[in-house]
Amino acid sequence: MTANKVNIENFKAAIAANFSSEVSTEWHGVSFTVKKHLTIEEMMTFVSDVVSSCFEVNTGEYLPEIKDFSIRCSILESYAGFILPKDLSEKYDMVYSSDIIPFVMQYVEQTQFESMLTAIDKKIDHQAQSNIEALSKQMNEIAAGFSALEKNLSGIFGGVDNDTISKIAGAIINGNFDEKKLVEAFKNDIRSDNKVVPITKKDN
Repeated sequence: MTANKVNIENFKAAIAANFSSEVSTEWHGVSFTVKKHLTIEEMMTFVSDVVSSCFEVNTGEYLPEIKDFSIRCSILESYAGFILPKDLSEKYDMVYSSDIIPFVMQYVEQTQFESMLTAIDKKIDHQAQSNIEALSKQMNEIAAGFSALEKNLSGIFGGVDNDTISKIAGAIINGNFDEKKLVEAFKNDIRSDNKVVPITKKDN
């Protein structure tokens, strides 16, 4: 049995005739238009903007206190076309000091909006885990670097006593270190204990 196929033009015509994509409204004397649902591009931008705002740019720290604020701002900007001020304090007061958010949300298609909230939570979890993994990798690389440095220093100063190493370290810290002082420190150490520090010469 062949399944019935719906003509796409008829489908589009039915949507246009029975469903509107936006509604004109007025809030305390302010007239504007509210989109009932977002396009796929607008939806992805909404989700991405909220997620990125929840993480500190330089450290990657998760800022859960910003999430609700960011969602409210995105609702006004994406659904109602508001141009909010750049000043965070002013913007914060605007979205929390009135009933503008529930007023706009009464027109918003809830199925899409709830799916966006779910996507935001999932992307935040993913980003947070990625940040943790990246930090762990960096720490492991740093630890490996220190381990390699320790081995190299052990090879260089293996035949030198602690007092000489302290003098060399002091010269480095004080900014007075140079190659001649390093050689002199080795010579003094050799004379003090009558020992020989093996030095490998480079081939000419």
